[in-house]
Amino acid sequence: MHANGNKVLQPTNQGGNTWCIVKPSTDTDRLLYNIEYSCAQTQVNCSSIQLGGSCFHPKNAVSYASFSMNLFYRAAGKHPWNCHFNGTGLIISQNPCKQKNDTVSIRGTLKGSKLGAASETEVDGRANRNGHGGEPLQVLASQEKQILRQHPSQRFLVLWQPQPQVQWPVDSMPTRPFSVFFLPLFTIWVFSFSLSVLKDNLEGHVKRCPLLKQVQSLALQPFYQKGVNGGRGEEKEDVDNVSSETKRAALYSMGVPEFFKLIEKIESVHGLICKDIRDSHKIPEACNMWIKGEVDGKLPFQEKHVMQQASILGNLEEFGVLKNDVGKEQCGSEGAYEGEKNGIPAVVEFGAGRGYLTQMLADCYGIERVFLVERKSYKLKADRSLRQKESLILERLRIDIEDLNLNAVESLRGVPYLAIGKHLCGPATDLTLRCCLAEDSSPDNVEHYSSNQDLRGLAVATCCHHLCQWKHYINKKYLSNLGISKEEFHAITWFTSWAVDADHGSDLPDIINVKLHLELIQKEACSGDANGVEEITKNMKVVERAVLGFMCKQIIDMGRLMWVKECGFETQLVRYVPSSISPENHLLIARHATKF
Repeated sequence: MHANGNKVLQPTNQGGNTWCIVKPSTDTDRLLYNIEYSCAQTQVNCSSIQLGGSCFHPKNAVSYASFSMNLFYRAAGKHPWNCHFNGTGLIISQNPCKQKNDTVSIRGTLKGSKLGAASETEVDGRANRNGHGGEPLQVLASQEKQILRQHPSQRFLVLWQPQPQVQWPVDSMPTRPFSVFFLPLFTIWVFSFSLSVLKDNLEGHVKRCPLLKQVQSLALQPFYQKGVNGGRGEEKEDVDNVSSETKRAALYSMGVPEFFKLIEKIESVHGLICKDIRDSHKIPEACNMWIKGEVDGKLPFQEKHVMQQASILGNLEEFGVLKNDVGKEQCGSEGAYEGEKNGIPAVVEFGAGRGYLTQMLADCYGIERVFLVERKSYKLKADRSLRQKESLILERLRIDIEDLNLNAVESLRGVPYLAIGKHLCGPATDLTLRCCLAEDSSPDNVEHYSSNQDLRGLAVATCCHHLCQWKHYINKKYLSNLGISKEEFHAITWFTSWAVDADHGSDLPDIINVKLHLELIQKEACSGDANGVEEITKNMKVVERAVLGFMCKQIIDMGRLMWVKECGFETQLVRYVPSSISPENHLLIARHATKF
């Protein structure tokens, strides 16, 4: 490398007696910053990185960082400080560029992964792989949300989010941002959320891909039925989910009178249907061993989660679904199911995660059959501890609730069961209700209640109402009868995020006071002091936004409660923990009206 007369450096294999390269084990973020900083200097020309120059191969973060840092170091006068780069630069006396068929390898380590020259076809732009030769990747960031960069291990390419409205032309080098490496056009297929593979390697990867094997295995299960609980027959025109950004844009596009009409409707509906929601913070005696931390030390213990789990079980006990008999709990009434030992039915936990709600239920109340429904895979699950209980049978169903036909689970047929779920996010609550109360047990067909299912009780802690979708919502008919349209429902779900966007440890003010202040805001808006819905919402006090958010959450959950009630269940909606523990504190509990 050499400096020409105007101090713009060009890559070459000649140079002085010192060079600046990046230290091994430098993290990726710092590498990208060093590249961006060096190439943004007016006296440095990094175009050879883009155009696939012959020096500093392979094309990865380490070699590109060394290339650009060395250009800056030499342009700035080769002072040691100019190779500092916040402690990540290293001055060496041996030329790092080694001639070998116009390709060069710089070896180092990055986060424990050894970096070396890849094969000629992988690192040399002129290898003409896939017929693309050494042409760089052309991306228009305003049109393409994601672009490719090489993973430090050099084995595959990964996706990266560029800054918006930045054009990356083929024949010129952008100075900022320089956070993407221009590679030969190796086409990739994104096969899963966590892995990308080269197209040429796709066929071999598919043969051993564990995700594909899991999907194929699941499709063969009798209880797998794609979209069975999604409510797909109710809203045929709804295909895609409505994002929060779309909901917000629709709300902000409202006229001011229309916005306040919606607020008035929310207040009116809330006052009509949400009168009986009460605080019910229950810590049952049966859960003392967990509350006092007298459980196996290997089990994770977080007080806020233990308090929530205990209160869920305590509310079930108070509602008569669980019964505590001298420290050992039995579910249901005496002799409720003669085919099960001790009259204890099964428990199905939806959205089970690691399964620690069921773990507490098994430790404190004694159950014999457990079904854990969860679509994701977790480490540190409660399964190992649960399997150590000799009298307990555990079955984990790795499946999306939307695709689970509970009637087809052979080991659950005809068995009385309790359905539970802690923090079933957004539409997962609606999917769970459909799963437990099958289509033929809907309010219009109560007399055809499936004999294959024997749901005795239900406890679902709802959360993340901002994710709810009209197409999944369980009781669209009920809300429609109250005058709430699909568009208004999506606005209501967007309001619910206000309930959890601040610390609500202290008691919220009286809703009546908030209504008075909203009326004052409305008068100001009508007088011209406020300009648009966006400004009105931003001028609302945090606590007032929170109250409106809680009102919307209660409306959504009361619609769910009414649907379960019409299916023949006694129901309650309670706040099972204080807002200081979790603002997501709604618990929907139910028991069959004739089986207790």
